Amino acid sequence: MFFMTLLSLALLDSLSTGTLVIPLIFLAQPRFQVRTLALYCFTLGLFYTALGTLLLLGVEAITWNHPIFSSQGRYWIQLILGAILFAYGILSPSPDSRASEIKWRTRLEKVTNPRAAIFIALLAGVLEAATMLPYLAAISMLNTWDSTIITKLIVLIGYCLIMFIPAVTLLVIRRLASSWITPKLDHFVSLATRNADGAILWIAAIIGFLMARQAYTEIF
Repeated sequence: MFFMTLLSLALLDSLSTGTLVIPLIFLAQPRFQVRTLALYCFTLGLFYTALGTLLLLGVEAITWNHPIFSSQGRYWIQLILGAILFAYGILSPSPDSRASEIKWRTRLEKVTNPRAAIFIALLAGVLEAATMLPYLAAISMLNTWDSTIITKLIVLIGYCLIMFIPAVTLLVIRRLASSWITPKLDHFVSLATRNADGAILWIAAIIGFLMARQAYTEIF
């Protein structure tokens, strides 16, 4: 049951903007290069592996032990941050779906060299890390799992690999059946990018609500 839950969380993470939408845009480009997508996926996977390793090794706990973050003070900070996130997600104007699609395509069509691919991957990781609810839930499960740190790290690496299964599968299909899949990829990109910005707002609102509710319960 433990591993089935982790597998489910990893598959959910595989549908995020960083792990699926951006690779889709790369794949749909007429002058698509395997090297660009491979470097992007490797960098983003390495980022999430490194972040998970730091969290498993207790960096988060060490940070919260600072005197500034007393038990009560920590929850007040969490409450304020949660309220800000919730307000941002709810009160922000609904994004223009067409403008959202154009924005995503314009940003990524210019990525033609390794440095740009690495930068986009790191930027996606930093911006998405706090909103990757399945990933954070998986790290929490691994933290409470009664096993050695080496075993946990091995499972973490496997988790991060699973996150890229859809992107790698589409890459293989793109290489083997380019004429068949390319028109469909363009449709998928339009659908994904039109809803990407709206999804980010909803995720921000949900995370903010959960953070604020948990902090409010602890304070009052």
